[in-house]
Amino acid sequence: MSSATLSKPAASKPVAESMTEAAFRSRTPLPLVLAVVGHRDLIDEDRPRLRHQVASLLDSFAEKYQWSHPFELLCGLAEGADRLVAHIAIQKRLNLIACLPMEPDVYEADFKTSESRREFRELLAKATHRIVLPLAEGNTPENISHDTDRSHERRDRQYAALGNHLVQHCQILIALWDGVDTGLPGGTSSVISRQRHGSFGEVNLHAKNPLAFPENGPVYHVLTPRLKNPAPPGDLETWRLLHHSGFKTGTEAQARYDQLFHRMDAFNKDAAKIGHQYRTTKDRLIPKKQIPDQLNSLIDRYDAADLLALSYQRRTRWVLRALIFLFGLGGVTLFELFAHGPENVNGGFLLAYVAMIAIAYLVYRIANLREVKTRHLDYRALAEGLRLQVFWKLSGLTDRVVDYYIGKQRTELDWIRDAIQRWTDPIAAISLSPDWTTVGQHWLQDQFAFFSNSARRNRRLNRIELGSYWALLGSLILIGAGVLANQWRSLPGLSEPFREAVLDGFSQHGLIVIAMTLLPALAGAITAYSLKMAFSEQGKQYDRMKDLYERGLVCFEKAAGKDSAERDKLIQKVVRELGKEALSENADWVLLHRERMVEMFVGG
Repeated sequence: MSSATLSKPAASKPVAESMTEAAFRSRTPLPLVLAVVGHRDLIDEDRPRLRHQVASLLDSFAEKYQWSHPFELLCGLAEGADRLVAHIAIQKRLNLIACLPMEPDVYEADFKTSESRREFRELLAKATHRIVLPLAEGNTPENISHDTDRSHERRDRQYAALGNHLVQHCQILIALWDGVDTGLPGGTSSVISRQRHGSFGEVNLHAKNPLAFPENGPVYHVLTPRLKNPAPPGDLETWRLLHHSGFKTGTEAQARYDQLFHRMDAFNKDAAKIGHQYRTTKDRLIPKKQIPDQLNSLIDRYDAADLLALSYQRRTRWVLRALIFLFGLGGVTLFELFAHGPENVNGGFLLAYVAMIAIAYLVYRIANLREVKTRHLDYRALAEGLRLQVFWKLSGLTDRVVDYYIGKQRTELDWIRDAIQRWTDPIAAISLSPDWTTVGQHWLQDQFAFFSNSARRNRRLNRIELGSYWALLGSLILIGAGVLANQWRSLPGLSEPFREAVLDGFSQHGLIVIAMTLLPALAGAITAYSLKMAFSEQGKQYDRMKDLYERGLVCFEKAAGKDSAERDKLIQKVVRELGKEALSENADWVLLHRERMVEMFVGG
């Protein structure tokens, strides 16, 4: 990742504030990040049409995605297309992020008139943040400033770096383009190609994983005449979607983009609702006094994701239990009371049975409309990814969680990778000295304790399956007793009172028949709940991770006696590998539970 510097404009420094609810909310949301590329040599007569089309495009995003927070626009503030879109973004109250290929005073040399430089400075002052990209290899402030033959080549490297930055950090690219591929590094067509095809062109190979699915978002192409090409072929009245070449059709691509943005905004809305649920120091991932300032924001976001995961976990368990009782156990009970209970209340039992089925269906519909279990799994995955990124940073590692996390079901879970990347990008270039005390205590020891306790608790919960065996056994005993009672009724020598009071009563009594039916239903309900919660599979994962963290602690202790350089190298290797195992385990856990979603007839 680039080590671009991120700062507030000098004219708009924020007043220092404590961690209020408003501050918490402002630091939590996932932004919808747009970027703009386009030509500098626009034709003046086309500007009104272009403004109208870009404004309509931004309005369509707001209407379609119903985003709960302002969009962000990454913009190089170059003459022409960049500034046209920047002015519209400011009017529509988007957060304008100025992405500069070089320092402002050096950048201004490309703007030939004083009016152009004045406009640049005004837009820069109105930007929410400014990002100045680092100099490319071989470039210095001096050799890109002087008007020499090679200075143009060196400045082109900076523009190419700007194009790469826009592609790496945006979700939607707006392109004011004439449709001609010039092949110029950093040119409009090159940036569009990178957004659509990735770093390796149309072969679509990822640098670290050639089998990876496409991650880049769409390009919205606004056909734009320019002085060099005043009459490009095509429809000037509307924009068109250019999707990533990894998708077979535009429909497939649009569905994926819509799902990604829906998940992100759902998190934003949920995070806003729990903004007041602060964690005390003892409840936080790491006590505040032990946290480097650079990681505070990331841990705040971990807290939000973790709180939401816990909240939706409780809701998921409640829904599953309610459905199992209402559809399974409760339904069978009431139906059997209707069939074999007292005749004077049969009608009431039937109405109660119908009401229970209706309530169960309502619970099921609400749970699915609100995506209760999906959100629990997604937020847990997000929290675990953020947790590991924090401890990798505290270990002095530069590895990125997004390079290893959730690669098996990318179309549904891409938003989690996207969120982790956007929240960790600002600290990617930060280098921290290893803090082995904090890593050992708050990650290795805490995670070992968590998996040890979870394994024990899971074994206890898994024992509820024994209840299903006892219920089935009880049913068999009642059935066997009924059969024997029926056979004994015909035995000679039994007194008539005994036959009528005991044997006939036992074989015909409605409560006995109800119990004989209810016990297998109870066994089925217990088994259904156990399967839905995946107690058996979870137990194996918990035991495995407990053993891995225990091994990590042993390696940690053995390394402590070595010299500092050898110790750091060894522990970093342990932390890296253990982190990969943790990511793999969590991804498997998410996929396991996604196969056991909330269903209406859970016992079926």
